[in-house]
Amino acid sequence: MKVDSIKALTAEFVEYKSSHKAPSVYWEMLDYFRSSWDLNAAPEELKTIFNDSIHSTQDRSLWKRERYQPKKMMGLFFQNYPDFCKQAFRELFDMTLDLEVRVDRFKFYSDQLLNFYKKDHPTSIENNHYQDTEIIGLYLFLFDPKENPLYQLDWFRTICNLTDAKPIPETHDIARFYKIARILKKFLQQESTLCNIYEKEATKLRLNFCKPMDSFLPLADFCAYCDLKFNTIK
Repeated sequence: MKVDSIKALTAEFVEYKSSHKAPSVYWEMLDYFRSSWDLNAAPEELKTIFNDSIHSTQDRSLWKRERYQPKKMMGLFFQNYPDFCKQAFRELFDMTLDLEVRVDRFKFYSDQLLNFYKKDHPTSIENNHYQDTEIIGLYLFLFDPKENPLYQLDWFRTICNLTDAKPIPETHDIARFYKIARILKKFLQQESTLCNIYEKEATKLRLNFCKPMDSFLPLADFCAYCDLKFNTIK
């Protein structure tokens, strides 16, 4: 990664955030998750809790697109196999385990859940659980935004292109993205203007679950901005 490229992108992002007054869309997602998530609830309540936790009134593209329905499928799994789902998420959120082990384990659980569902619902047309690295990255981000950046493969590729970080990823590599994200986070934390903007956003929205710049929320906005910039100039 080239430091000069990172600094230039950071400066552009500060200018962008200074001129765009709307708060980050990720604040709302984090707020819904924190106010709803509860794996200790009664099994019959878990589908509703999951659906209420993964929610946004502004942008649902992270979990609902054409031929991509991970929230819908996990909701069905919670409805039919709540205890198995609870175990999958508890292991995913266990920070004592290696990141890639947790991601792979969650995918294994999801494969098993889909097999259970297809066996119990033989006439169902569902043939994909959609629990890929990106939706798992969203779960991790919502659970602990101080430790987990929001992961999107397109963002990862864009950042590598714009900062000359070789090689450019062709497939998912969430562990490498986490390493790059920690570096970028430090650059963003050095921008006092950015710190003030996010502090004001949190205050306005009455959200105080963490200091904004200690979290990866600003980085999510930064990556989204860079992705838009990169796709515009291509």
